[in-house]
Amino acid sequence: MTEANTQSAECLSRLTAELEALKQEHSTLKNVSAMLVKNLEQLTTENARLKESRYSDDYKKHWRMTYAGQAMQAQMAQIDPDEDSNYKAIAYDAFCAADAMIEFIDEKDKL
Repeated sequence: MTEANTQSAECLSRLTAELEALKQEHSTLKNVSAMLVKNLEQLTTENARLKESRYSDDYKKHWRMTYAGQAMQAQMAQIDPDEDSNYKAIAYDAFCAADAMIEFIDEKDKL
């Protein structure tokens, strides 16, 4: 009889230890999943904010200058250095090209 009680007590002790380990694992998984959900919410919010800022004037101004610079480099590479060129016309053409690129990107995003 005492042997059965001892076995029952050992079994209960092992089950209690396993239950405690499962509780800790559950708590850890719960914390990790909460952290993942929080990170996903932050990424979603950040993505929405970036998408909204994409249509701001500063954003477009930045890319207009960047694209114009790239277009101007391409145009300048084709000019003979000894030739007298109209640099204002080149700059104007570069900004027209930049505006066309931005408009193309905006139209593509609307599709």
